[in-house]
Amino acid sequence: MTDLNDISVDDLVVVMDLGSSRFRAAAGVRCKDGEGRDCVELLCYVSDASQGVKRGRVYNLATSAFVVKNLLLKLENQLNKLFNEEREADDRIKLKIRKVCVGLNGKSIKTTENQVLRSLGSDQKEVTMELMESLYEEAKGIKMIDSEILKIVPQEFSIDDEDELNPIGCLANRISGRYKIVSGDVSLRKNLETCIERAGYKMAGSPLSIEASALSVLSQEEKNTGCALFDFGGGTTSVAVYDKGVLRNLLVAPFGGKVITSDIASLKLPEEMAERLKVKYGSTLPDRTEDFDFGIGNITVNSRFLSEVIESRMDEIIDSIWQHLESVHALCHINEIVLTGNASKLQDLQEKMVLRTGVDVRIGKPNYGHVLCDANYASNPEFAQMFGLLEMTEGTCVEDVTNLTMEEKKVTAGTRPSKTEKQKGPSLFSRIKGTIVGLADSVYYDGEQDR
Repeated sequence: MTDLNDISVDDLVVVMDLGSSRFRAAAGVRCKDGEGRDCVELLCYVSDASQGVKRGRVYNLATSAFVVKNLLLKLENQLNKLFNEEREADDRIKLKIRKVCVGLNGKSIKTTENQVLRSLGSDQKEVTMELMESLYEEAKGIKMIDSEILKIVPQEFSIDDEDELNPIGCLANRISGRYKIVSGDVSLRKNLETCIERAGYKMAGSPLSIEASALSVLSQEEKNTGCALFDFGGGTTSVAVYDKGVLRNLLVAPFGGKVITSDIASLKLPEEMAERLKVKYGSTLPDRTEDFDFGIGNITVNSRFLSEVIESRMDEIIDSIWQHLESVHALCHINEIVLTGNASKLQDLQEKMVLRTGVDVRIGKPNYGHVLCDANYASNPEFAQMFGLLEMTEGTCVEDVTNLTMEEKKVTAGTRPSKTEKQKGPSLFSRIKGTIVGLADSVYYDGEQDR
């Protein structure tokens, strides 16, 4: 672990993943690895059962904000314990979490395409950075109904009908650019920000969850040669397709591991028991499952029948996503599939994906070359998004409030907002003294499974 004496509070970052099964929070520090490269080190991690979130969207502000607040208080306590465990009582410091970066996900997220064409006149003109920025701004002008633009990704450019990777400096009569527009419901980001503010914190950013996972588990070579990242969550399955280093397509299917659990629970089992059976005995390949019966109360369940239930639903999920990717002409970009997310740990899923798609598949474990952490975290695809968020978070998230004078404390107390008001912004940080697509609605049913 990085020497705590060398850590500046300004370098501490805090992130959250508001998933369907669990809310997760982590604190890390921006630092250097043994070879002097920029990286992030995981310092503390906490989680709790999810509340108030369905398919990636915050729908109950009261319950979700309550869990968020409790989680961040636990994380704050862990941070203070970590930094004070070797200090004398008089030298102890007090850290306060002020901001948090939260991954943005939801079934309404989707991509659309916008092409911009600009005529430069009969005399050739040089393509400048200003012209490229103008094309980008024009692409942003696409009209969205009840949606907001979350990200714009340039795809290709054409100079006088000839493809050009980098048009700046080229002479042209006309130029065109093709852009992918990533959008989501207006309420998606707004509800997330309101939840965090109601808990008493400010947002330090809300990058797309699938891009955070991609940063954590995909190599640049994989993005260049063409791959698809499947992030299997509890209530959504997010997919990002990359080729030539560029995001080509992004979609969020409104179902994931929880729908399989619900299928098992239909055998008249409690939801919690169904989840445990899925993890312990379930497989996506019944032929590879040992055939035996086991009793649950007054119910007898056959291991192969359990796997058949899982296989049936997983086949539906995979096939429906694959058909959508085919409909948007994304399959031509995919030479490899990478699986991540908690539900990706389902037994034999890697082999199942190979059989259904005919493409090489690997399990995407967090790239701990960028995030320094315990090996148990680094080998677990469940933490891919968390590590990606740690890398993406900018600015300062934590304040050292040790040296506030009594007068400053009175001022702070007197200006503290009520529960219905937004938390005030953080003051200057001090250094520590002493010792981290929606798919088209026509493609998927719109059940009420939680994300």
